[in-house]
Order: sequence, then structure tokens, then C-alpha cells
Amino acid sequence: MNVQQRTRKLSTSHHQQLARTAQQRATAMLLQAAYPISSGAMPSYQDPFAHYNVNSPAMSAGSNSQQHNHYTPSTSSDPNNIMPPGPSLAPPPLPPPAPPPPPPSPPSPPVLTLFDVACPPPPPPPPHRSPSPRTIRHLLDTLTHQRVDTMTELCRIERAAAACARPDDARAFQGPMTRAWVRYVVGRRLLVELRGLTPGFPVCAELVDEAHRRVRADPASNRSWNLAWLCLVRIRDDNLVAAYAVVEAAKPCMWGGGWLPPSDEDVLRLSACFEREWTLAVAILLRHWPVAPAWY
Repeated sequence: MNVQQRTRKLSTSHHQQLARTAQQRATAMLLQAAYPISSGAMPSYQDPFAHYNVNSPAMSAGSNSQQHNHYTPSTSSDPNNIMPPGPSLAPPPLPPPAPPPPPPSPPSPPVLTLFDVACPPPPPPPPHRSPSPRTIRHLLDTLTHQRVDTMTELCRIERAAAACARPDDARAFQGPMTRAWVRYVVGRRLLVELRGLTPGFPVCAELVDEAHRRVRADPASNRSWNLAWLCLVRIRDDNLVAAYAVVEAAKPCMWGGGWLPPSDEDVLRLSACFEREWTLAVAILLRHWPVAPAWY
């Protein structure tokens, strides 16, 4: 046997030996993969169907028919092998009903000013009897010669003039009545009556002067012939009492001539006393007119 034949024989034996070794390894791997998991052998790959029953007929190796990709859930008592339940087909629960709306809050009580608390509105006056011609002449003479200078007497003549049955008699009172009320305010009679109602904290003259100035500057003041009523209404509506009460309480003469300056708290406390008494006095005088003495 020559060298070439010997070399070819050795090569053939070597290839056969390698083929047998590879076949043995493949057979061992197949046997290991087909060996049951329960016997203790670990698979060489991760089985995707390991959590299903291995005894299912569809997974049996003895069937000659083509295997399909269905499976049967395991009936084992192992809680890890139980599939989670599917979504419920029941309709979702209805939302709870909306709470009823809260009951409406009661209306707030009306805000009362110090004028309302101090002096409520008076009842309507009784019907006044029409004055006789003689009474009319007497009243006109009284106004012309300035025999009356109190608010009570002037209001009495004013009510008699308003009750005149004839328009000519009523017009006869317009000029004398208007001039009488002007003299009443300019002659300080209004200030005197206000101070008579405020003996503890007398009304200052600046309060009446400021009200008179504002009435004269207001074009709407011609709606009334009664200058005293216009001044009192201006004091009330423009809140002049509160403003001038602070001014009066801060004067040095109220604190011993200024040798001991008062604190702000002391001034406010004294001004509250002025404001309370002045407000009451203005409200008392306004009660003389249950109906506004105005043209419109």
C-alpha cells in the first residue's frame, strides 16, 4: 500500500469518526429536550408553554396528525398556573346623584344709618283744613313783619299755605314764605335751634355755614322754597356731621387750651360723642316735614 492510499484511508476514518461524534451529540440533546421536566432534567431552552398542562391531548407526542396551536388551561391547584380573569362584561356603575343645591340665603336686613335709628320717619300728617281769607291775611302780615322766628311757627304757617283751596292764595304765600326761611338760616336761628338740642356737645357754626354754602352752589336747590330744610338735608346726605365732629373734637379749646395735646384715640372718642348728639338733633328737626317741602 502506497502512501496516497494510506493517507486517503486515514482521512476517511477521521471523517467517519467526526460524523459519529456529531450524531451522538445531537441524539443526546434531543433526548435531553424530550425528557419530562418532572424527572428533574432542566430543559436547554425556555418552553413558552411551560405553564400549560403537559398531559393535554393536543401536546401528546404519540399523535400522527398535524399538531395545531391550541392549548388547554391547566387545572392544577398551583395558584401560579391560574390565568387572571378577563374583563367583566357588566356595565359600569352609574355615578352617584348630584347633591341638591343649597337653600337660598335669607335676604340681608336693611342697613340703617344713625339718622334712621335716632329718629324714624313720622306718620303722615292729618289733612289740614283750608284757612279762611281772614286767616290768610293774618298769616301773610305775620310773615311780612317778621313776627315769628321759630321753626315750629314757620312750619305751621307753611302747612296752612299748602292747604289753601284757591291757587291765588297759595301763590300769595310763596314770596313771604321763601324770605322767612332765608332770614331763619342767615340770621343764625337754625344754628340756635340746633344748639338748643345739643347742650352737651353744641353744634359748631362751621357745620351750618358749609351746608348753606353747598345749597347755594347746587342748581337743583331751586326745587324747594325752604332753605332750612335744604340745609338739613345737605347735612344728612353729605355726611357733614361726621366730618365736622372730628374737626370740633380736635380743637385745642376742647383739651384745656392746648397745654396737653390729645392722642388720636382721644380725638376719635370725643368726635363720636359729637356725632351722636348732632345726628339726633338734625333728625329731630327734619321730623317737622313728613312730606318734603319741594316743588318736585
